[in-house]
Amino acid sequence: MPGLRRTERRVLERRHLWECATCRQRASVTAGTVMHKTRTALRTWFWAAYLVATHHPGVSAKQLQRQLGLSR
Repeated sequence: MPGLRRTERRVLERRHLWECATCRQRASVTAGTVMHKTRTALRTWFWAAYLVATHHPGVSAKQLQRQLGLSR
């Protein structure tokens, strides 16, 4: 749905979804990504990506878990 022109879609603010004005199919902004259908907040995903990208030579999964306050 991101490829649709503005007149062919509408945003459902309460549900954070895009809806096709023609067929009424709904999609979220995370559809088709690793973040789709996870209970982890987008802010946490982006913070994790930042930490992975900025720590040289890298960051361990355990370190990410501690820094982000994740339980598992």
